[in-house]
Amino acid sequence: SNPNAKKNIGAFYTPPSLVELILNEKLPIIERKGKEKKINVKILDPACGSGIFLVDSFKRLVKRHKNINGEKLTDFNVLKKILTENIFGIDNDYESIKVAAFSLYLALVDNLNPKTIWQHKKYRLPNLINYSSDRDLSEQGHNLFCTDSIKENTEIKKIDFDLVVGNPPFGTKNLLPSIRNYNDKYGLAKEKVLPFLHKAITFLGNSENGEIALIFNSKVLTNKSEPYQKFRKWLFNKCYVEKIYNFSVLRKVPKKDFSNQLFASTTVPISVLFYKKKSPKKESNSIIYYVPKTYIKTNVIEGINIDTIDVKYIPREEFKKGFFKNNIWKIAMWGQTMDVYLIKRLDSFKKLKDFISEEQIDIGVGLKFLSHSTERLMVDKEIPDRYIKPESIQRYASDSDSFLTLIKGLSSESIKSYSKHGILVENLSTINVFSRLGAKKTYTGPHILIKKGLSNNKICASYEDEDCSFNSGVIGLSHTDSKVLKGLTCFINSKLVCYYLFLCSASIGVERETIQLKEIEELPFPLSKKNLLHLADIYDSIVSEQSKSINNIKIEEFEKEIDNYVADCFKLSSEEKILIDDFQRFTIPLLFKKYKEVLSPTKKSDVESYANEMTQYLNNFLAGEELYVHYTVYESIHHFSFLMAIKISFKNFKKEGFKEKGPDKLDDILRELNKKLWQKKGTNIYFRKKMNYKTDNDIIIIRPNQKRYWTRSMAMEDASELILEILNEV
Repeated sequence: SNPNAKKNIGAFYTPPSLVELILNEKLPIIERKGKEKKINVKILDPACGSGIFLVDSFKRLVKRHKNINGEKLTDFNVLKKILTENIFGIDNDYESIKVAAFSLYLALVDNLNPKTIWQHKKYRLPNLINYSSDRDLSEQGHNLFCTDSIKENTEIKKIDFDLVVGNPPFGTKNLLPSIRNYNDKYGLAKEKVLPFLHKAITFLGNSENGEIALIFNSKVLTNKSEPYQKFRKWLFNKCYVEKIYNFSVLRKVPKKDFSNQLFASTTVPISVLFYKKKSPKKESNSIIYYVPKTYIKTNVIEGINIDTIDVKYIPREEFKKGFFKNNIWKIAMWGQTMDVYLIKRLDSFKKLKDFISEEQIDIGVGLKFLSHSTERLMVDKEIPDRYIKPESIQRYASDSDSFLTLIKGLSSESIKSYSKHGILVENLSTINVFSRLGAKKTYTGPHILIKKGLSNNKICASYEDEDCSFNSGVIGLSHTDSKVLKGLTCFINSKLVCYYLFLCSASIGVERETIQLKEIEELPFPLSKKNLLHLADIYDSIVSEQSKSINNIKIEEFEKEIDNYVADCFKLSSEEKILIDDFQRFTIPLLFKKYKEVLSPTKKSDVESYANEMTQYLNNFLAGEELYVHYTVYESIHHFSFLMAIKISFKNFKKEGFKEKGPDKLDDILRELNKKLWQKKGTNIYFRKKMNYKTDNDIIIIRPNQKRYWTRSMAMEDASELILEILNEV
């Protein structure tokens, strides 16, 4: 099939490792005799393409037959029966349907003995394809339908499928009329994949234990617009969601580092949704959410690494109570349990938009030059010719060299677009024709320029005295009080705002690292005007009034002062400050593939800080119980050991933490133990468990020897888990 045509309709190649992961979950092969599951499982792929899911499913059913009967299946009629009664697919691309049919024939023939038996009249391969427009078909098949899955199909409707799997198309461009109509009918967003996810439950019919596993665009989980919220409300309240794998973080894994990139043909963020139409008799308390962030490459293992800290358990009951609204899947994607509750507390404050309204601050995004898709030209001679590109904006203040004229701000593509509309840029002294004028009032100084993209992995807000224009990649705020604006610039550049936006923005860490106007307006904001004036004084000590240059020697010191002051305005506890600091140091680098800062071996001093934080947390919990916790750090563990360990002891007396050499050959023990912690879930996909080893009054905490496992925030998270375990044992 034509790759460009496939891309235009939102269809992408499905990697075998992902197919294997999904079918290992839903159509497993169990080698032990007597434990194998049934052979007759009716499977549908509603966007089957060339049939990768269907071929693997057929092979698995054949393997199940072998395991149940104790011998390889070579009987043509039995193979034909398994194929025609269980394997079904739909796709509106006929070339793909023909490839799927051919692949299934090959899979069937591969089991025959002799392999040429199918050429005998008595053993003719079955007609699989159903496509009324192909007059060359001797008869219509009943397995592979060349049609639109979203339209009604009377033959498919008669079947109660046990399993619906596949990789439906996704995207918001070139929507078929059937998809557009379906989305309009149910009030869903204009996204191709939503009708497939929504309609899948109808394919199950009356199947009692019918299951669904479909790949989809991760934005479905994080987009905050009303139609996406409506879909999520339906999904998590009307269906039974078992688990979600979110592979968004790995969408841009460098090929040089990981040759088996999940979706080599696209950087679209993908997830896999496992759900059912009906709840089982025994419901689980949580939806399991897997968010792998790293990959491993050794001489033994190469693949995606799903660590224990990348597995989240989202309480099912909280959806019904309305506790989780827009952000839970994004917060859980990058944060831990304590982050969920900190964000919930931050959300209880007034919003920045309230202050903007009270102070009558103008806010909006910038202009748009003409493009190839511009239909309506807008003429305006009042827009300042002094112009700044988003990439030229610097944190706090942008130097004079950052500013251009409107003409010099045009890209070569924009110049062509102006020519297309009969405007020769070289003949102009300035630009006064635009596709969109933007929020004109925000071009008036003094104002704040907020770059929608990030700057060195940070939010980038710049204060500017003079008038200037900017494009739609910039959010502007304009007001007469320069002190208020300087204070707001410091606030927006603060560590707390960075933390909040990384966890709550619909796009950062999912698809592209950008923030939107509404997300700035929705920032929690308990600061008063007096607080902003204090921040403005700090700003004036950072930035030279004359040259607009930043004092880079003292910038770290000033930013620390800003962050501490903002934290005090929010009345952050010491634990909450640790969460935000560690998020900045150990989580954000993962998004930008700065693995050395996060995945390299931890220092002994960090292990000791982890142990100290954990014992403090546990001792606070046990206060008044006449039971005390202290730690032991093992000095004999090698710096480059695969695992690191500490001992937590419960005693009836107080004692300081201390260091000891540890058991003999501890490094060798940990090396062997490391091999046991890996579990293969599919080709190039591995789970790694963490471990707590309990003796009488001691708990040995064993974790991978990576910096991100031995932070103070992780110590608090692990201590919380230990407390839950202790309470469950009481």
